[in-house]
Amino acid sequence: NYPLDQKILTNKNRIALNSYSTFEMTNYGLSISISLHKDIEICFSYNEQLYESSKIERLAQHFTIIAEAVIKNPH
Repeated sequence: NYPLDQKILTNKNRIALNSYSTFEMTNYGLSISISLHKDIEICFSYNEQLYESSKIERLAQHFTIIAEAVIKNPH
C-alpha cells in the first residue's frame, strides 16, 4: 500500500526500474514485514524496551517452522 508514481502505473510500453526507500514507524511494540524479492524476506522489528532479543529470535524460529509447513502443504 505504497504510493507509486503515476508514470509507472500508466506507462505500458517501457520497462522502468526505480529504487524506493522507506522509513516505517508503527505504534506497536512488534511488527513483522514480509517482502517478496528474489527470496522471501521476513523482518521482525521490535521495541527493545519491551522484548528481549532471545524472545524475538524464538518467535522467528516458530514463524519459520509454520511458514515452511504451509509451503510444503498448502491445502
